[in-house]
Amino acid sequence: MASWTPGNRPKRSSFQFSFTICPRPYLALSSLNDGPGSYGATARNGARRRSRKFTVPLSPTGSILVNPLCGPHEIERVAAVQFWKMRTSLSIGRIAGIEIGLNWSLAIAFFLFTASLAGEVFPSDVPGYAQTAYIVAAIAAVLLFYASLLAHELGHAIVARRLGNRVDGITLWLFGGVARLSGDSVSDSAELRITLVGPAITIAVAIVFAVIAAVLATLNVFPLTVDLLGWLARINFILAAFNLIPAFPLDGGRVLRALLWRFTHDQLRATSIAAWLGRAFGVVLILGGLSMAFLQASLINGVWLGVLGWFLFSAAGSQELQTRLQRSLTGVTVRDVMVPDPVTAPDWITVDDFVARYATVHRATAYPIRDFNGQLSGLVTLHDVSAIAPPRRAGTQVRVIARSLTQVALARPDDALIDVLHQVEDPATAYVLVKDGDRLVGMVSPEDIGRALDLAGLRQPGPVTTGRSGTSPGTVGDV
Repeated sequence: MASWTPGNRPKRSSFQFSFTICPRPYLALSSLNDGPGSYGATARNGARRRSRKFTVPLSPTGSILVNPLCGPHEIERVAAVQFWKMRTSLSIGRIAGIEIGLNWSLAIAFFLFTASLAGEVFPSDVPGYAQTAYIVAAIAAVLLFYASLLAHELGHAIVARRLGNRVDGITLWLFGGVARLSGDSVSDSAELRITLVGPAITIAVAIVFAVIAAVLATLNVFPLTVDLLGWLARINFILAAFNLIPAFPLDGGRVLRALLWRFTHDQLRATSIAAWLGRAFGVVLILGGLSMAFLQASLINGVWLGVLGWFLFSAAGSQELQTRLQRSLTGVTVRDVMVPDPVTAPDWITVDDFVARYATVHRATAYPIRDFNGQLSGLVTLHDVSAIAPPRRAGTQVRVIARSLTQVALARPDDALIDVLHQVEDPATAYVLVKDGDRLVGMVSPEDIGRALDLAGLRQPGPVTTGRSGTSPGTVGDV
């Protein structure tokens, strides 16, 4: 929980707040309208307690995201990189070279859709079939619906790649799909092209389903198939219409941002306006969900609508801060933040030897390790060492507790830092090994990333002019 009290300064430009938190970090979202200020955070994590004060620039809307366990850089880091970073639970392959993944939450939607279609929709529309037929039709309908979602996201991803963006992959989840884009800069016209292709594909898919359903209905054959195709046509038309609502980060909100960017010549201002509308729409959905749940006694639909509204509200704010972060880190490379020539340790020594010869001698918190042949074999951190009980350290080799190279992010010195932040699982705990060819030339620690983000918060990025480089959207998400 968080409590807020005005500071004692004459002007209300500072707030003091305290948090009592669980062992894992969490986010507290707040809205302030008092301009930049100094904030003090007190965090409790298990038996440890620490306090710190820091200065945080607020957005024009006064929205900030706070992780009280960490420093001021955590506000933008968590919001921009981690909060809405959609994780893939299962990779199902590649299409056109783009990795396709499924998030575990997709199973919830699959169950709900299948149960609704097999238990209510199809039996009501086309009675007289066995229950097994309804179940098979429902499963087929849901799988085809997911295929249409994938086609939508592939449209975003392929156009983005053609325009010079790197595509990290596509993930399907509870509320649709997310195409993860990063890399080269885009203009407002490029963002329009990336965004509009998704709804265009969805409408085209809906038309195809509708035409096939109409032909089969005219021939008076396969009535259950006709109903299945009709449902697919309707749901895709609804999906396209909903996505075109001008509420960021929906496709319609991204179109609005691109148009505002074109007319204002300021990407950040355009993003702020579109994000404000996105949050407002999210609030409307949350209130609508509460109304359905408590006034109309439709609990399931109300909860579903409320959760969707919460997602849009949170994602809009996160995407706005992501744009700010990307703008602030424009031109910052891995070389600018890395520690050159880090101390390396042999991977065959025992943990006791490592503590005596490295951990207590050097000030690093992580050490790349090498094998007998001098080849880089992994990374060991002080946290990894602390997890080994002292009696076991004399008989445990460092290579046993170290992270393999497949578990450590790798980068080149001239890579953009913002791209590296998108690649790592959690910048608060990630270490990045920097290689120039086969040679280890540096390492980036969470502290280095934090300092870079602190400095990014001190920069005052100017507007991005139409036709010049802005930053690519970190994700293109659809419901």
